[in-house]
Amino acid sequence: MPLTYFCQKCWREVPAGARGPCPHCGAPLDDGASYAEKLIRALDAPEAATALRAAYLLGKLRAAAAVPALAAKLKESPDPYLAAAACEALGQIGTPEAEAAVCAARKHRFATVRRVAVKYCHKPSSGEKSDG
Repeated sequence: MPLTYFCQKCWREVPAGARGPCPHCGAPLDDGASYAEKLIRALDAPEAATALRAAYLLGKLRAAAAVPALAAKLKESPDPYLAAAACEALGQIGTPEAEAAVCAARKHRFATVRRVAVKYCHKPSSGEKSDG
């Protein structure tokens, strides 16, 4: 099965091996961005599977640079699956900023997100007593 290539600015299909600007929007097709930077951009892809895959990979890579973008998806995404994937990725990244976003998500509007947050947040929520 051949790969399909997309412009990371307009998300329209481009020919395999295309160089130079996107034929649709004029954005550079190869701007020298790192793999993690491209995955961060892919969180905004219009195809849900692409955004989910990007969140998954960012978590597996423990890409600390992705924390702000993942935290924004966790907080603002109308898609409960993308919000949960962002929460999972943040839990895997584990920086203090990521942990803060995950712990805040224990009160998220989506139950799928709350379940993930509980899995990764080891701080007692407000109203809970700690074992110390």
